[in-house]
Amino acid sequence: MIFSLLPFLIYINNWPKITDNDAKTVLFLDDNSIIVTNSNQGGLQKALNKTISNIISWLKTNFLSLTFHKMYYLEFRTKNCIGATSEINYFKKPIPKVAHIKFLGFVIDDTLTWDNHTDLSISRLNSACYAIRAVKATLSRKA
Repeated sequence: MIFSLLPFLIYINNWPKITDNDAKTVLFLDDNSIIVTNSNQGGLQKALNKTISNIISWLKTNFLSLTFHKMYYLEFRTKNCIGATSEINYFKKPIPKVAHIKFLGFVIDDTLTWDNHTDLSISRLNSACYAIRAVKATLSRKA
């Protein structure tokens, strides 16, 4: 797998260079995330559009495409903010906005609380406890 992934990694090596100062790229194997920041809503929308335009140009130049059904975005906000949300389009199709996302094993939500991650962790721990209780009677005391 490493050898088949290596040409891809070399090919996308300049991916982080397509963004400007308002956007930062996070690469992890074949997952790409772009974090766009701006202090006001209008500036954020402008930075998003510029970043998407840069991505589309880079993809066309390198004969690549994105898998649209795997694209989504998360807009961070404070708990009390009910302001307007940004709209992001990719080839005139709106990219769906999500309230939380799984990123490198952590569930991150739009207000940066740990509620969703904690709920997932509790569910997994409950499953593990159940599995241990279920096999407890069939195992030796040493096991």
